[in-house]
Amino acid sequence: MLRYAYAELEESRGAIQAAKKIHENLLGDGDNATALAHIQFIRFLRRTEGVEAARKYFLDARKSPTCTYHVYVAYASVAFCLDKDPKVLLFPS
Repeated sequence: MLRYAYAELEESRGAIQAAKKIHENLLGDGDNATALAHIQFIRFLRRTEGVEAARKYFLDARKSPTCTYHVYVAYASVAFCLDKDPKVLLFPS
């Protein structure tokens, strides 16, 4: 939790690259990442790089063995509540 707080501090200071590096370190190689790490990184990307970057990462995170339904629910909630998009496409064709 301390690392997440530090990432938020860096982001609030305007050090976006430093905050991104912290999030990437929390994700590690992807196999040891937690669902929380995926969710926090998706939210971070949406705030700093926009909707498309968050969506792109979500599509990659789905392939991770640590991606649980929590990540799907969090992404859908963000897309519905913040983007006001009732037609959230979790599985593009």
